[in-house]
Amino acid sequence: MVTRSGFKSAYELYAHVKVAMEKGMREGRVATIVSGQRPSDLTTEKAAVFDAASSQNAGGVLPRPVYDRVVAAFVAPGVSELIHRVGLYAMVCITLNGFDVPVPEQQVEPAP
Repeated sequence: MVTRSGFKSAYELYAHVKVAMEKGMREGRVATIVSGQRPSDLTTEKAAVFDAASSQNAGGVLPRPVYDRVVAAFVAPGVSELIHRVGLYAMVCITLNGFDVPVPEQQVEPAP
């Protein structure tokens, strides 16, 4: 949801909010993340992930303090995986936006 906030991908938002709610994430937390803000009650690890994803979505180099917090939480292989996943979600968002993929409620049935 953090990456979606940066790219404003309607379908990605729809899919991830649906899963988050089904998995029990509180509606207030979902709304905070969707608005681009970091929830105040995140664990140290989740806050590091949120900040890293937000920084990557803003563009430029991942700030060293953020990088160091992610390394402390997940060690180097975890940092690599996080960076790759944020990049993958960014690519998915760009692709969905490029084809203007609607959320299911907005899909139009094809003509017979």
